[in-house]
Amino acid sequence: GRQATTFPMGQGHAQSFCRYLAQGDVKRAMALWEKYPKQLQHLDPNEAIKSNQFEQTIVQLACRAGARELVDIYLKSGMVSIVKKNKEGKNCGHMVLEGDSDPELRFGMLKKLLEYKGPDGKLNIRDKDNASNSMLHLAAASGLTSCCMHLIYRGLAQNLYEENKSGNTPAAAAESNGYTKLAAKLEGFIVFDEQSATEKNTSMNQLFQIIEEDKAYQTHKGMSLKLIRAKKDEMVLTVASFFFGNEGFSGHTLFKAECLLAAYHWSVKNLQHAFLSNPSQVYLKAGVDPPQDQKSFARLREEKKRKTGPRKCLTCGECAEQDEPAPSLQAITDPLEAEIFADLKKSPMGIGQALRKYRPKGHNPGKIMKAFNKAQGRIVASKNKPEKKEKKKIQLREMNGCGHAFCNDCWRRYLKVKIKEGQVQSIICPAFDCNHRVPSSIIDYPLVDKKTAQRYMKFELRDFVKENKDFRWCPAPGCSASVCRHQHSDGKTIMGHTADCGQGHFFCFECGGEPHDPCSCAEYEKWNVECKEMSAKLGTGANENAAAIATMLWLKTNTKQCPKCKSSIQKNEGCNHMTCRSCRHEFCWICMAPWSTHGSRTGGYYKCNVFKGAGPTDNKGESKLAKNKLEESKRFIHFIERIKVHEDSKKLEQKMVRKVDDRIREMQEATVEQVDTKFVHVAFRQLYWNRIVLCASYIKKYYSDKKSAKILSNRYNELQASLESSTEALSNAIARKRWVTRMSKVISLTLLAQQARNLFLNEVMGRSKYESKSKSNVSNASKGGGQYSEKILQLQNMGFKRADCIKAITATKGNLDQAVTKLLS
Repeated sequence: GRQATTFPMGQGHAQSFCRYLAQGDVKRAMALWEKYPKQLQHLDPNEAIKSNQFEQTIVQLACRAGARELVDIYLKSGMVSIVKKNKEGKNCGHMVLEGDSDPELRFGMLKKLLEYKGPDGKLNIRDKDNASNSMLHLAAASGLTSCCMHLIYRGLAQNLYEENKSGNTPAAAAESNGYTKLAAKLEGFIVFDEQSATEKNTSMNQLFQIIEEDKAYQTHKGMSLKLIRAKKDEMVLTVASFFFGNEGFSGHTLFKAECLLAAYHWSVKNLQHAFLSNPSQVYLKAGVDPPQDQKSFARLREEKKRKTGPRKCLTCGECAEQDEPAPSLQAITDPLEAEIFADLKKSPMGIGQALRKYRPKGHNPGKIMKAFNKAQGRIVASKNKPEKKEKKKIQLREMNGCGHAFCNDCWRRYLKVKIKEGQVQSIICPAFDCNHRVPSSIIDYPLVDKKTAQRYMKFELRDFVKENKDFRWCPAPGCSASVCRHQHSDGKTIMGHTADCGQGHFFCFECGGEPHDPCSCAEYEKWNVECKEMSAKLGTGANENAAAIATMLWLKTNTKQCPKCKSSIQKNEGCNHMTCRSCRHEFCWICMAPWSTHGSRTGGYYKCNVFKGAGPTDNKGESKLAKNKLEESKRFIHFIERIKVHEDSKKLEQKMVRKVDDRIREMQEATVEQVDTKFVHVAFRQLYWNRIVLCASYIKKYYSDKKSAKILSNRYNELQASLESSTEALSNAIARKRWVTRMSKVISLTLLAQQARNLFLNEVMGRSKYESKSKSNVSNASKGGGQYSEKILQLQNMGFKRADCIKAITATKGNLDQAVTKLLS
């Protein structure tokens, strides 16, 4: 019912004026307005003007072009309609938000339009166009930040969650046009929407519940290098206090304790069992001496030194002691000789001078001459004595266990080679047929430089984790974190193999491959082997994904290739006389031979149906076998397609995880109030973990035999479906370009996804929660059988080290107060 005005011939100025407005050329349009006021001002701004390029009212064209001066003229008249819509369903409010030129000018125009009341009423801020775009959608798509904020504060906050017909929210519309900052700002308004105190407390409680629930079911714990060293030191102190408590804590006893643990793969339990069976064999295997007190140890060392004589380096043969000094000249006993010797050292003189000097003192000339000759001889002898070359000082370092000594140069060369090769555990005494390990006190500055010492420490921790069955390095490239296995208080391992190193990497603790709970490592390996074999049969690459394998398998199962052009053909009805649509080749579907060979002359049209073997019985068996193979291939396709769906989703979600920190920073910078965004990482973590479990759940189901499948079928499928639905709900909320879900809703969906996964794993694997550390320690202490175990535990809870607690409580014979005093002193 809308009337349109078509310009007659002669109204060229009006046509040019409208065309300039449609093109956004405000300057030229306003020049015409000022030049031909009588011809242009009579135009009705409320009538739709129709041309080949547009069908809008003049005021709509002015709003889209950003002609503020012209819009102000029309608004002042009070007769213009800004509510009227064009054929796209857009009113003046929509039109002014479609342009991105001069955002502040358009912001001013928007405010005037919202305040204006025309003959048909005020502008409805919630009106949408034919594409379901609200004003907020159009403002966001044009990057008009001020207009977006004004519309939100005017009551359009609800439109932040709404999608247009293209499926875009205002934030997504801004993102698609390159306005990322505005998109982050709008997304922040959605995610961090104002909550009541009750809603906020509920969300925080749910987030805390999610984190605590993860800890309760945590089967493995990620550890940094610092924590690994602390764990190792704790084990060494425990063993040292048990085996060498009488010797006191020293570098030597701690080193011996480390040797004992290394000999038994860092298992305190295995070491204790071996010690109870055969103590002497334990010390022999570790290459350390049995415990003894410090006095007897020092006495044995001194006796050994006396028997062996001067210490020498066993490699180069250099001796540590210096050579004896050469015998000096005999001492002067004659006073006259001493006086003459002193005068000769000051200044040389002849025999005559000596007689003239010493005769007046009452000395006999013969005695003077004899003393002069001796003194002069001493002077000549001291001048002709060869200078003694100083011998290089040799410093020897001796092994504590075996007593073998080597010079610093030999130690330096030996250690440098061993550490460079990474043979940390095999650094034993260089002496022939000696198995004593070199203590870490020797492998230090100045024998090794700082860089080599750090390399040694790195290799030492590597071997500690490698030898310890309860530790494993994270297999992710470039990750230096380790994972420690949790155990129940009864010593049994917690069910579950998925390990999280704490750096965002998940893996199976047992096989080191991709995580695959709830299926076993054997089932997972069998599945991978089967996929590789299927790839080889189908002719695909060994690294092809599940989609390629499934496609090729379907083609192999349901189609055959034309014998001539090799096109894939599916036969779903009709007889066995086939004609290829590509090359028109005629052939038999059964034997694939040309159809020309089938006829009465060749023994019958379907002679190829007859099995030329053991008879019809085998024919039936072959048909049954073919049918079973077909069913098995269809079953394989069914499972591999579902695994493929979750694997693809997992990869896409992992790409988003890598950018989540940037997204959080953008939202934080865009929002006025700084909000805790920990829930984002928690949500993606739960989503990733659920994808892992879903992929593995289909592998486990694939290998379940018929009997167990019947038993597990209903319950298993029910739990699996619940896990899938909760996972997809969470994925729909967070795994998207821009979020449209509030923080409280995301946390609720995260909690539901976690609960569904835990319920599924508990039912399938018989899992249980990890007991608290305090309960586990009490149980372990009581199992130890020690008479002071509970008091030692009390002291540990006060913050003292276990080794110090054992020493203090034993010295005070169980007196807790005295032990505390002793520890504090």
